[in-house]
Amino acid sequence: MNMNVKSLKQYGILLSCVVLVALVSLIFVLRGDKNRAISTVESNAELRDVYDRALAREEQIKLEPDNFELYNAAMFLWKSLGDRTNQTYFYQRAIRIAQKAEKNEKAQSALFNVNAGNIYKLMGEYKKAEKQYQRAVEINTGDATMWMAYLDLYINYAKK
Repeated sequence: MNMNVKSLKQYGILLSCVVLVALVSLIFVLRGDKNRAISTVESNAELRDVYDRALAREEQIKLEPDNFELYNAAMFLWKSLGDRTNQTYFYQRAIRIAQKAEKNEKAQSALFNVNAGNIYKLMGEYKKAEKQYQRAVEINTGDATMWMAYLDLYINYAKK
């Protein structure tokens, strides 16, 4: 019995080490994505301008957290960088804006949710896209645009 307790403790320590190594590896991968993305932007004046505007919108959000137009603008700027550079890091930044807005009841709008759903769909996160589209339809049930985005997800991406 005493041997089993010792084995369990050793197993727990080993498992903790494995998890720690996995987390550290993930951090290095994510840092690499960020560094690659930023170096892509730094070499192009137009992209650098979009990047600077996205950062400025994020600063404005801190000053005006209930202004959903700022969330939308920041999200579009980050998405635009993702589209232009094919760097996932920028889509992830757009998603972080979406997550911030989700926590703020006053910053919510159906348009915002559709746009967030579109970004999730681009990233292949279809369940999260579905949640955003569903929320958009709940907020604005009479708007055909909301329903079309929701329907598009099922028609074109349901198999994925």
